[in-house]
Amino acid sequence: FNNVNIPWNSSVKYLGLILDKRLTWQPHISSKLQQAYQRLSMLYPILNKKSSIQKKCSLLIYKQILRPILTYACPVWGKCTTTHIRKIQIFQNKVLRIIANAPWFIRNVNLHKDLQVQEILGHIKTSSKNFHTSLLNSSGSLHYNLHIHPPQRRLKRGRPHDLLV
Repeated sequence: FNNVNIPWNSSVKYLGLILDKRLTWQPHISSKLQQAYQRLSMLYPILNKKSSIQKKCSLLIYKQILRPILTYACPVWGKCTTTHIRKIQIFQNKVLRIIANAPWFIRNVNLHKDLQVQEILGHIKTSSKNFHTSLLNSSGSLHYNLHIHPPQRRLKRGRPHDLLV
């Protein structure tokens, strides 16, 4: 258009998702983690051990403010590499330790069990299953043939539909 060159960019932000050219989701997860750490630093005064707020309320703050930042559109990117999922899990572990005022020797499994919080991969799978069942129950699923499962692939790269298995 008007002989203007459009510069090439290796990633683009669309509907809040950062898509890179190979769909590795690394830029998206890095930016969401950075955003979540910034939000945690703002919320730290009401989440730390010196705060008078109850654990139940602190946990609700985590589930309603911090976790949605990280898991936005997780049915799309949820089948990313375990390295990226692990980074998000580490963030969740840190927040739960702050909320519970747990010392370093308490295992993360016990922390999740005591606070009744799913690990992040379980939460992503649950969200994806809920999303796909709501898609199948909508009237648009018949129009777009969403009920048909994709054929078996030879390559190992995961697709969002693989989270349902």
